[in-house]
Amino acid sequence: MDYFSDKERGPRPRTGEQLTPEAWGGIVAVIRSLISTGAFGYKYSEMCPDGAGPYGTDEQALSLALRAEISDLEWPLQAPFREVGDQESYVPDTFTTLDLIQFSYQAVAKPIQGGYHSYYRHHHLTFDEESGREEFRSKINSIFARNGIGKLTPTYHRLKKFVEGGK
Repeated sequence: MDYFSDKERGPRPRTGEQLTPEAWGGIVAVIRSLISTGAFGYKYSEMCPDGAGPYGTDEQALSLALRAEISDLEWPLQAPFREVGDQESYVPDTFTTLDLIQFSYQAVAKPIQGGYHSYYRHHHLTFDEESGREEFRSKINSIFARNGIGKLTPTYHRLKKFVEGGK
């Protein structure tokens, strides 16, 4: 999204070298939203009890896989501020955060609602992997750009390639 302030003043320089609490909060919000819409159901499916197909994300399976691959990650994902006005903030280390982003990118797909199952009151889902990954990458790029985050790691060029559209 092109924000008004970016149009008027230009985009914020991407010179930040640390993940901010605000950026971490944005990443947490994106991932929580994707869980709730079933976007991780592509790889970690909550299956309809009658076997008709996936209808959401199996959050327990997702969390087990995440913790197996990223052992330093706290689950459920912790918001940066425990309560409004807190001075102390929680932000995981940069490598843990980048691992989470990479893991999420590999597991996400855009959920497409299919037929409605009236008995269980849910829609069955199919998935568009390419579209879901592009939307995820775009959201993460927006968070990084709006928070002025650039060189987080010595291997910055790989991160830059990811957030700017490469794989």
